[in-house]
Amino acid sequence: MLTVLAFIMTLMEVLGLVFAYIAQAQGLFSDLVINGSPFYLIMNIFNSSSPFRDGKPIYMAYLIFHVFKYLFLFRGRISDEYPRMAISAIFLEIIYLGTSAYYLY
Repeated sequence: MLTVLAFIMTLMEVLGLVFAYIAQAQGLFSDLVINGSPFYLIMNIFNSSSPFRDGKPIYMAYLIFHVFKYLFLFRGRISDEYPRMAISAIFLEIIYLGTSAYYLY
């Protein structure tokens, strides 16, 4: 069951990314790819200009989303529930992380 949830979460990420790119919604695309990426959150978690100190709960929601998604991916791979769906979720996550790394750096 956790594998299905991880797949749905990663699919939502990639579909949101594709939608924002096609619709040319720069705010949404920037929010999903740059501000919501785990790279950005980890790099700036202890920084003096940390987004967590702004008082906006969206960054904490992004962090919680990614933590649960990675826990679901990890647990799904250990239990080996739906192996093809877990591999698809990992592939979608690689696409998302690659895209966010490309636009972040």
